[in-house]
Amino acid sequence: MIILRQTVWRSLTAVGVASALAACGPGGEGGEAGEQGRPGAHSEGGEAGEGGGAAPAAAAPAGEAGEAGIAGVMDGLSETERSAARLQQLKGFFMAADVLMSEPDLAPAGVLIGQGVLEVYEAFPGDMTGYNVTQAQAASRIGLAPNPSQPEMARALSEAMAGIDARLTELNVNGAVIAGRMIDASEGLYRHVDLGEGLIDETEYQHSFAAALAARDALARDERRLRRVNAAAYAEASREVDAFIALWNGPDAPATPTPLGQILAQGSRVQLALSALQTGG
Repeated sequence: MIILRQTVWRSLTAVGVASALAACGPGGEGGEAGEQGRPGAHSEGGEAGEGGGAAPAAAAPAGEAGEAGIAGVMDGLSETERSAARLQQLKGFFMAADVLMSEPDLAPAGVLIGQGVLEVYEAFPGDMTGYNVTQAQAASRIGLAPNPSQPEMARALSEAMAGIDARLTELNVNGAVIAGRMIDASEGLYRHVDLGEGLIDETEYQHSFAAALAARDALARDERRLRRVNAAAYAEASREVDAFIALWNGPDAPATPTPLGQILAQGSRVQLALSALQTGG
């Protein structure tokens, strides 16, 4: 397999994210279709599903549509649930970036944080009410700087995630409901990892991994309430989510990723376990 992760991918994506972050402040416009312009996106025009091949990543902030693989993931949610789900999705990007920060090169983590800001925060400002994205933007900029400071980046990212946690506590949504939508998102994104002809899209791989982490985080945050609903179901759901995440083995795409069928099968097991927790409490 050829992993779309060349030096030019890294450099162009970093330029695109940095330019976009510089162009938009908190509450500005971006859009998940900014991924159309990232190097390594599939030929159908990236996750937005529109025509055209991969364009330079500097065009990313002009995105218009959503990620095709997860376009309907938030359907049927109440306004409060949708806000919680979007925030949880955003935190997943940050959690995956936090894992990447263990590597010497902080640029990939900076890129991933910036992608989260553009594809979730900027794309859905109506769902982001009450959340200040400043620290996340700062963390991304630090990671993309010529001589980044890991402690400063870690501090900014930690504050960005703490801000999401505080807002999620205010929204007080059933964590099993949100976890289920994150599993849906992870599966939808993973469908675009294997591009065929030996090509693997590492960006989609990372984004699907991020959504999987977000699912576990949503479940863990609501542990006290969900255990009251059904302690056995909560324990089962936690085990199944852990098994789901283990199918990635980290944020870096291997030459031969887990087959989609295994991802979907394990996702179904997670959803079955979550179903007993999504009402009551």
